[in-house]
Amino acid sequence: MRGYVADLVEEYPMGRGQTISLEPEDSDFNARLSVTLPATGQLFRWLLGCGDKVEVLAPSVLRAAVSSQARKTAELYEA
Repeated sequence: MRGYVADLVEEYPMGRGQTISLEPEDSDFNARLSVTLPATGQLFRWLLGCGDKVEVLAPSVLRAAVSSQARKTAELYEA
């Protein structure tokens, strides 16, 4: 995660057991969030709302769903 999202989840934890670790300086992201949450529509919408400020690494099913939706959204703007 990066930008405002990193600040947001640090100030307002997403769940119990949440851990945040800093990414290396040469990374495109500031920090890595690890938290176990139920797979809900609300989580999916939140992730999509973060845009390029987050990259879902796991679970692979959620990563694929976010990737697919982002691709479909990008196609709407290609002209």
